[in-house]
Amino acid sequence: MYKKMLVPLGGSELAECVLPHVRAIATGCNVGEVVLLQVVEPPPTRGAEGIIDYATWQDANMKIAEKYLDGVQSQLTLDGL
Repeated sequence: MYKKMLVPLGGSELAECVLPHVRAIATGCNVGEVVLLQVVEPPPTRGAEGIIDYATWQDANMKIAEKYLDGVQSQLTLDGL
């Protein structure tokens, strides 16, 4: 029925409450692909100590998001998705 599912996650336990439903829908509807998404917000243009290094800030937050989503992906893969 569905080819893809988009699952937005924010890194909280509350956001992860959707995962049992994702598992049920994905297996019950024979979904071909589950796409996990986490938004990484840009930093403010100025910090308390002056201008923020945007590239460094973004790289650090992207790595945190990727590590988190890799963990969720591993859980879903163990469940057969």
